[in-house]
Amino acid sequence: MKNRLCLIILIASLSSSQAQSVLRHELALSFGVGGNLAFNNFVGGGEFLQSTITYSGMVDYSLWRVFSLGVAATTQSFDVSSLNHPVNVVTKTNVGIRPVFHLNSAPGSLHDIYLGGRIGHTFWSGYSDPPGSYSFESALQYPVSFQLIFGFTYYPVRFLGINVESGAFGPYLLHLGLKFRAGKSAN
Repeated sequence: MKNRLCLIILIASLSSSQAQSVLRHELALSFGVGGNLAFNNFVGGGEFLQSTITYSGMVDYSLWRVFSLGVAATTQSFDVSSLNHPVNVVTKTNVGIRPVFHLNSAPGSLHDIYLGGRIGHTFWSGYSDPPGSYSFESALQYPVSFQLIFGFTYYPVRFLGINVESGAFGPYLLHLGLKFRAGKSAN
């Protein structure tokens, strides 16, 4: 009964004329580069790991000022070299969904501070030289990823922003990029 009452109040508030101020109708696209902690590390057993930067793209849609839902994709390559196997390349590509809560939702704000999460699936691929000389099975054991994200975007102009995002436990540790937005709050 209490849940039904809360739902009725929510629907009534969204249908009122005052609720137009909480609606956002915004589409944001972000493209950037980033990285994680595995840039250049000695793995052990004579192996050395070197990773490239992480390339990422995100699309978020906001119906309300305080919440957006989006999809994100990242890709990164790792070179694993050793004396026995000089060329081994592993590539991971992660695709996920990201619910995001916007902590400052004032209309016309030049900055956006947000907190959210990302649930995704990681696709691993690789090759070795000579072929078959390196096993990628350990990387394939954990295809599901979870990530906590915290980000900040500054909009020097209404439709273009500079984006910094930090992630814990997921496909990247840091993302730096440009964010393009269109919609009600970008006008």
